[in-house]
Amino acid sequence: MTIAHRNYSNEFKKKICMLICDKKVNRTDLCGKFNVPVKTVEKWITIYKKNPNYFDVSDGYYLDQRKKASRIYNGKPTSELIMLLKSKDNQIEYLESLVSSLQLELHAGKEYDH
Repeated sequence: MTIAHRNYSNEFKKKICMLICDKKVNRTDLCGKFNVPVKTVEKWITIYKKNPNYFDVSDGYYLDQRKKASRIYNGKPTSELIMLLKSKDNQIEYLESLVSSLQLELHAGKEYDH
């Protein structure tokens, strides 16, 4: 059985999140009433808790932003794209090493605090 993909407005998402997070309405009851999958609402709640203003933008805003950002790669030759990817890979490796270093510092600090 295939479940149809539904689109929900940002206004609807925010109202659902506000009811659950701020008004403490039962999420299962709300999902049943509006026929929205619980997992979908849980994703919205995660976003809402990180940034309550996330859903204040117009519908499709974030998709438009991703599309605009991806246009910088249009028309570039494959060799240039490969160079850009290698550069991004190097940046990621560097950032991962910084995170690992910070994790080690935190871990070492906890061991010696006792």
